[in-house]
Amino acid sequence: MILSNRSAAFYNLGQYDEAEADADKCISIKPSWSKGYQRKAMAQQAKGNFVKAIENYQIGVNLDPSNA
Repeated sequence: MILSNRSAAFYNLGQYDEAEADADKCISIKPSWSKGYQRKAMAQQAKGNFVKAIENYQIGVNLDPSNA
């Protein structure tokens, strides 16, 4: 999904708010896709929101346990 890729690009540029916003859009379009939650958690972790990041990582793992 293009929003996931753009979220990753924003993350790599250190633009964590934008990365999280695109991850949120990704989740709203396809809530069953684990990578949206992973992208959101990565941005949250980078911003120091560790509790929220753990929650979103867990959602992603629950949706796709095989995703390392």
